[in-house]
Amino acid sequence: MGRSHQLNFVAAAGVALFGLYSSSCIMGANQLDFYAEVMPTCGYRTLEPAEWQGDAIYETTLTDDCREALESILPFDSTWDQAPRGLKDKVMEAYQVIAAFPLKMPDENRVLGVAPYGIPTTQLCILDPQGHADDCIGAPDPSLTSATDLNKNVFNWAVARLDRITYGPVAHDGEHNDSISAQCTPSLHGWLLTVEDSFWNNNPWASYYARPFIRAAILVHEARHADSRPHELCNDKSDLPGKYACDPDLSGPYALESFWEQAFVRGSAGLTNADGSPVLSDQDINIALSDACYELLYRNNGKPPEVRALVESTMCSGIDMDYAIAKMGVVRPGGNGTPLEGSDSLSNVAATLDSSDPATNGSPWPRFGKNW
Repeated sequence: MGRSHQLNFVAAAGVALFGLYSSSCIMGANQLDFYAEVMPTCGYRTLEPAEWQGDAIYETTLTDDCREALESILPFDSTWDQAPRGLKDKVMEAYQVIAAFPLKMPDENRVLGVAPYGIPTTQLCILDPQGHADDCIGAPDPSLTSATDLNKNVFNWAVARLDRITYGPVAHDGEHNDSISAQCTPSLHGWLLTVEDSFWNNNPWASYYARPFIRAAILVHEARHADSRPHELCNDKSDLPGKYACDPDLSGPYALESFWEQAFVRGSAGLTNADGSPVLSDQDINIALSDACYELLYRNNGKPPEVRALVESTMCSGIDMDYAIAKMGVVRPGGNGTPLEGSDSLSNVAATLDSSDPATNGSPWPRFGKNW
């Protein structure tokens, strides 16, 4: 069943829908089940290659069947005929991660393991509406087991938010900005996701953005904009003060991106390949958690006091796999919570970054690919 015919009514309404989708669960139990159309065809796969090596863009985790299933529901337009070979696959790999890599909500929905503050209901209504049926508008049948439906919830929500996916330059403040790889905006065609070359960008941080779960987090972020959640001016503690690039509180796109990454780590850290090796490397987990932390440190103006204290006192150094095991209940293969040999701590990774590089916007972690 092709997606474009199912959502023509959305496109026809165009920008008039800008306010309608401010509720994160407006489609409720009757929303189209895109997840069923791609699973189990698009089950999780090893995340190789993790490094940028010349023609690595042509390598993919997608099987032919998974590619066909995703192309049938994702509203790519004709501009993709001009896109670099392999880029479209990198977008679909990211959606495959959203569908297939298991998610697990934090204990008591805590943010980075910090109590008493938890993920707000507006975000829980995307991640786990079944588990909060009394609070979410149009929530699915509460008899469903939420733990097994988190991926379905997020995937269906993210795909339903978009009316068209186009290839081309992303504009910001009237100018092309090649450090932004994706942007979601209202248009005459409904909600438009624009993706450009830097979604798979040959830059010094290639091994960071080569990871499909980071690209998946970007798509989760962009879909949140289609709930009419814009950014506001960043305060002077941001890496982009005075820019419209920050969330006002924990209800915005950067916060949801952070929460998704935390749920991704909790759900997928224990996955193993057939030989018993972990699907996610130590560095994969450190990168996912560092990104989750930096979203809150640099791109959130309204952090609760305990969350603010954690991220500002550590500057996110040490919010890594060891922290996740100790404070977030993450379990690695083997089930005993023991870090694998050769754990690559975030502090070691961060020490190699050059904060004077303009590409980092003066912060100790790269900001490529993030929509302002």
